[in-house]
Amino acid sequence: MSRFLLFTLPLLLISNFLFAQSAGDFRSITSTGNWGDAATWQRYDGGGWVAAPSYPGEFGGTGVVTIQNSHSITLNNSPANNIGSLVIQTGNAATTLSIGAFTLNVTGNVLIDLATGNVNKTIAVTPTGVLNCASLTMAEGNNDNRKSYLTFILGTVNVTGDITMGSDPDRTYLQFLSGGTLNVGGTITGGNIIPGTGTVNFNKAGDQNIPGYSYYNLTISNGAFSFIKELVGNIPSISG
Repeated sequence: MSRFLLFTLPLLLISNFLFAQSAGDFRSITSTGNWGDAATWQRYDGGGWVAAPSYPGEFGGTGVVTIQNSHSITLNNSPANNIGSLVIQTGNAATTLSIGAFTLNVTGNVLIDLATGNVNKTIAVTPTGVLNCASLTMAEGNNDNRKSYLTFILGTVNVTGDITMGSDPDRTYLQFLSGGTLNVGGTITGGNIIPGTGTVNFNKAGDQNIPGYSYYNLTISNGAFSFIKELVGNIPSISG
């Protein structure tokens, strides 16, 4: 028994650290709601979760913003200030953030966490919507009916760093339903790209790997003679 306790205690400590809240974090509290409505949110004040006096990004100091399991939130304005990071929470119910006609700036990572039921975890970027972030991660469920993905409907996503997906192409992916543009400053690994009629632009001002997915429009920008843009893996398929 003592050996078991000694083994599990560090895991518990790590878990508590990873999921600890900080003052300025927000979480959704309504099954459907608008980002710009303070009633959609609770804010962590350093001691507990309280009714939010504002919405995430309305003022400076926003940390982690979590769209809780089963909630569907719509970005209905462009927050004046950046948020620290964004999480689509894991769980057994569908969870969605829809970005349309507005811009959301995330200084850190965007995580679309895994589904534990046969549902989808999704961020949808619709016409003229823009999502800017430092990196994007999609966690993989344990069967093909549990999906985490980012979908484009003429929207734009700018990722200055890497996009990291799971190993199964049916469970984590980038989906271009109707046009849309993805600008990537790092590389893309795992998962899949469903190209539709979208554009993927690799735009790092430096060496950059171009992974072998299927693309409709593939562009490479910010290159120079001193930089290497290298195809890695399978040769990309381009249909546009």
